Amino acid sequence: MHDKRSGERRCKGGGVREMPIRTFLKEDKAEACFSPEEVSVLATTFENILSDLGLMDHNDPAAVMVARRIIKLARHGERNPAQIRKQVVYLFQARSRL
Repeated sequence: MHDKRSGERRCKGGGVREMPIRTFLKEDKAEACFSPEEVSVLATTFENILSDLGLMDHNDPAAVMVARRIIKLARHGERNPAQIRKQVVYLFQARSRL
């Protein structure tokens, strides 16, 4: 469940955790580049990609790499979630084959 006022996502157990993509946006000073709606789409895209790749731990270095790639693509103008998802999953799978 997402709390729109705080920008946090409630965990199933009732706890609260910050949405990791927002953390990376803040670190990269990229949050100001996107509207709240775009940030929400990026956050959902991030969660979907992690699910696609079977990544559960948001602190996993692979999850960090996913977040940074999403931000990079979005900063370069890509706003289509399906396209971002396709590119990030492809890149991750290509790297895992090396």
